[in-house]
Amino acid sequence: ILYQLKTTSDTVDLLPGNQAYLDKLGSGRVNLFRALSETNSPAIVLVEPEISDNADQLFLPGDTLILSGTFINYLSPANNVAVTIESLTDNLQVINPNRNLGSMESLETRDISNEPFQVLILEAVSFNEIARLRININADENIQHQTFPLKINASFINLRHNNVYASVGASGQIGPTGDQYLKGLGLRFQDAENLLFEGGLMMATDRFTVIDGIRGNTGNVNEWNATERFMRVAPFNQSTVQFRASMRSQEASAPIYVRQRVIADSLNPNRDFFIVEYEFFNESTIDFDSCYSGIFSDWDLGDYSKNKASYLSALKLSYTYEHQNDSVFAGVQVLGNSPAIAHAISNVSGGNGGLNLNDGFSVEEKYLSLSTSQPDAGIDGDGTDIITVTSSGPFSLPAGEQVRIAFAFHLSKSINQLFENASNARIFYNQVALPLSGDLISDKKSKLLVFPNPATELVYVSGGSESNLIYSLKDISGKSILNGNLQSQNKIINIPTHVKAGVYFLHLNDGYRNEVTKLVIASVKN
Repeated sequence: ILYQLKTTSDTVDLLPGNQAYLDKLGSGRVNLFRALSETNSPAIVLVEPEISDNADQLFLPGDTLILSGTFINYLSPANNVAVTIESLTDNLQVINPNRNLGSMESLETRDISNEPFQVLILEAVSFNEIARLRININADENIQHQTFPLKINASFINLRHNNVYASVGASGQIGPTGDQYLKGLGLRFQDAENLLFEGGLMMATDRFTVIDGIRGNTGNVNEWNATERFMRVAPFNQSTVQFRASMRSQEASAPIYVRQRVIADSLNPNRDFFIVEYEFFNESTIDFDSCYSGIFSDWDLGDYSKNKASYLSALKLSYTYEHQNDSVFAGVQVLGNSPAIAHAISNVSGGNGGLNLNDGFSVEEKYLSLSTSQPDAGIDGDGTDIITVTSSGPFSLPAGEQVRIAFAFHLSKSINQLFENASNARIFYNQVALPLSGDLISDKKSKLLVFPNPATELVYVSGGSESNLIYSLKDISGKSILNGNLQSQNKIINIPTHVKAGVYFLHLNDGYRNEVTKLVIASVKN
């Protein structure tokens, strides 16, 4: 009955008042007389269409989409059925637009899974763009159409590399679940339910300026603008995956550019966490002296009204768990040498004496959550709905400079395992995951060599061009410790006594290339 009504409707798209709604008015206006009198028309329909990119279902630029499904003829037989597919938007290119289905009897089906349509996503596509495909079906000169929307170029990635399944957004979101078009994983322990209602990056340059993409006083705000989608980059060993993206603040008074790096490792000590690293670049001419950066996490572990939150300062780990149920322990950890702050919030009316987010989340409250300590929530009684803000600061971000801060996201089956994994995350980040080399600009000169490594009082640099060598020694947060110019052919860097033992990065530029070498300072003699 449905398709008899549709195939005998009168097209109204071309009426003068409907030009603005071309191809958006369905089959048209019902003509009941035609529906009762014209009974010889076929109705060929693609049912249960399936679209796949044969990968992560994020439909990224350069992906070839596979469109398959089954055609069925709901009405009268058709002798010759020809099908074409076309894109109604600019950023999809149909590779094989034509199919001849031959004759189809009433209620006969035709599966095209062995010969699916293929559609290429072009590079110019925008983030989360809604594209439209139209299938044109010619059954014995009876023309019918099917049009459906398709969201392409997801602004997030889905990680399934170890036991923690997670989505990470290019605009600072942690655990996005996507929408009806593109599905995000949220934050899961393998295939279990999503454990994070909302998560995202927050940054404050002062008490009046907080940049984030989470809830505000009236709904969600979106102050991070993705500038580069996540791209998979070469890992540092065979057990890891690594992705990079970038975003920029839309706050005029705080032009901050951020490079993101997401890392997951499949070896046993590292299977229950992943790492997100942020490099903040101050693109203004103003020094920001009291910055904070942190992760907002609205946890839903089991019965979310019975969650508890605590903090272990020795590991810089804020963790949440369910009262009387040790099924999953979730945590966010500050990595590296960055100072850490934990602020746990009872997400109930009145806030149990702390921050009250039931009436919104103001800039003032966001700054307080980033900059002040409240390590526990829900500890008394059966627990409560929990939000945690795990942050680092205060730190300085001078004009033209950058600071690197990293967080590990943990899911574990026991509290002891959580603490052990947090120790492993710290080791993995400091010894393996920190960047080891920069991008080669030119291969015309020999590679720069740095020795000894570990070093004590002196560092020797050989190779490269005979021109000046500019160097900068930075700690793991990106702060410059030493800067200088080496002009002689025997290039020697003196390590002063105020440089503490630890892991550093030596940035070198000889005019042909930029190189970054991880340098361990073992000790410095007085």
